[in-house]
Amino acid sequence: MVFGKLDWYSAMVYNVSFKQVLEFLKVEYDFYNDLIANGFQRNCCYSTQQIFTFNGITLEINFDDYILLDLDFDDIFTHKFSHIRIDISGIGLDFLRGIFKRPYELELYLQNVQNYISFGELGKDVKITRADFAFDFVNYEKCPDFVEQLLDWFFKTEYNPEFRTSSGGLYTGRSTPGLKYSLRTGDQHTIYFGTTRSNKLLRIYNKLMQYQKNGVLIKPLPFSDDLEVKSWFRIEFQTRKVEAEKYLFGFTRFEDILKIIFNDYLIRDKNGNPVPILLDLYDWGSLQEITYNVSFMQLKTVIETAKTNISRSMQSIVLYIARYGVRYFLNYLYNEMKKLSYESKSASSRSLAFNIKTSRMLNEENLCFDDLYLSNFFGSLNLDLERLGFKDESKN
Repeated sequence: MVFGKLDWYSAMVYNVSFKQVLEFLKVEYDFYNDLIANGFQRNCCYSTQQIFTFNGITLEINFDDYILLDLDFDDIFTHKFSHIRIDISGIGLDFLRGIFKRPYELELYLQNVQNYISFGELGKDVKITRADFAFDFVNYEKCPDFVEQLLDWFFKTEYNPEFRTSSGGLYTGRSTPGLKYSLRTGDQHTIYFGTTRSNKLLRIYNKLMQYQKNGVLIKPLPFSDDLEVKSWFRIEFQTRKVEAEKYLFGFTRFEDILKIIFNDYLIRDKNGNPVPILLDLYDWGSLQEITYNVSFMQLKTVIETAKTNISRSMQSIVLYIARYGVRYFLNYLYNEMKKLSYESKSASSRSLAFNIKTSRMLNEENLCFDDLYLSNFFGSLNLDLERLGFKDESKN
């Protein structure tokens, strides 16, 4: 089987709001507070950036533009910033696939130029800065150990002038100075074609090794349980700037992109004859249809997310209790919970975020507000749930 998918997406949009970007990505309002809750600053060269991230989606703006505005929760999302950088990792794209649901719908959506009209002119008001395309060869019978065979070829021909230019690059019949490459072995088997500075970089690696140690699985594979994965290698094509726009918008069929990769990175000898192992990879005359990766991130419930966050903070909790005792910790916890009800502007976003999550939790667990163990506690805090957008679905 051969699976294809978009594995990274980056864009720069100008004179837009967070709300416009999130609506473009079809992200529901329920997740807005998750974005704000995961904000931090990052120094980059001579400037500081304000970063907001959740579920593999990152939005980045200038820190000065953000801090000087002193915006309230809703205003943060409606204010138009001079520019917003969008970065969506493979995890983030899987999260979005959970929203789009149908196979390949997300890829078709991001590849459709018409969907960018809300931002303005493509190339001016919105610029695609990176697009990565991944092709997974799972249990590929033609050459299941393709990566290992290719690495073996590199080692055997390391100093062979039949395949390398005077500068050490590879003959491909296209680039005059020769194609640059690098190898990684040991706990990973990877071949890189090109450089990180260029607008195109090809990686070919043994993907199964990321899930194994000494041949034994150390984490679950992202496939159905009835599929026994014996081999899995990935061809990953990273494109930037003009190349990213060229491949994202120029080819809707992933088969066409894979053919271009094959032709452009086909290693030859100095007489133009292709290396046999690469010809063995694909019989283009009988190219099987690429299956689009329909896997998507199963969204965690509020309680599952809370458990994960508690586990990550467990060492800090234990250290705090060891120093001050359980009673002092519970008192600290009580005071922190009371802060959720503060009416001050600085805490309003926390209060709103808390109540959105509470509402979502009640719906997920099929509970009403009175079922909560701390319902009396919340009542004593005089939380105005209606003002904060809480709805008790059990009363409908």
